[in-house]
Amino acid sequence: MQKLLPPILLFLFVILMPVVCWLTAAPHFIYYPFNLLGLVPIALGFALDKSGSTIFAKEETNIMTFNKPDKLVEAGVFQYTRNPM
Repeated sequence: MQKLLPPILLFLFVILMPVVCWLTAAPHFIYYPFNLLGLVPIALGFALDKSGSTIFAKEETNIMTFNKPDKLVEAGVFQYTRNPM
């Protein structure tokens, strides 16, 4: 079985959620413009992701989760996480 990476899972669920909502005719409890507030944490998540991948590129180490790590990165956003990469 092929390992699914988080970005692949994200795009899979971004496609599946509207399809399931449409097929089940689920009611919407949060209406426009308040439903756009969800874009703020999404944008922050993408900024955090970009920051982390930039640090990995700067340190010249691999970012692939399932490969053997080249070195331990403890700079940037990784200095605040419980499990530095």
